[in-house]
Amino acid sequence: MRVLDIAPSLRFAVWTLIACIAVTFYVGHVYSTQATLAELQSERRENLRLRLTQDRLRGAFDRMTGPQQVMDGAAALGLEEGIAYGPVIHNNN
Repeated sequence: MRVLDIAPSLRFAVWTLIACIAVTFYVGHVYSTQATLAELQSERRENLRLRLTQDRLRGAFDRMTGPQQVMDGAAALGLEEGIAYGPVIHNNN
């Protein structure tokens, strides 16, 4: 540091350069953080849109395969509603 002590203007220039580099890195970090935040918010909106679409499709599927639809389809095939069960299966070991 003896060289910097000889020329005070050189020391000032070095400290100014260091300060400029630090400010440049800080500003770059701020812009990078803002870009990351914007991308994150965009992905969150897309995630919400996809979840709503999934819920809508799940509801449509549940309506198509619900008990009333199954019963109507079974009746159309000629099946009759009743409480009769098949024979009991015994496990003979």
